[in-house]
Amino acid sequence: MAFLNLIPIPGLDGGHVIFTLYEMIVGKPVPQKILENAQMVGVIFLLGLMLLIFGADIFKIITNKF
Repeated sequence: MAFLNLIPIPGLDGGHVIFTLYEMIVGKPVPQKILENAQMVGVIFLLGLMLLIFGADIFKIITNKF
C-alpha cells in the first residue's frame, strides 16, 4: 500500500513529492492554479481506476466467472 501511495499521481503523496522536488529545483513554489488542476486530474484518474476495477469485479460476479 505504501508503494502505491508513492506513485507520482497528484492525488497521492507521490504527486506532492514531485511538486516539492520542483520547488526545490526551481526555488519558487508551483502556482496555486496548477496545483489545483493537478489535484483534479489526479482524483479523476483515481476514480476512473476504481470504477474500472470495481466494474470488472461486478462483471465477474454477474457472469459467475471466478
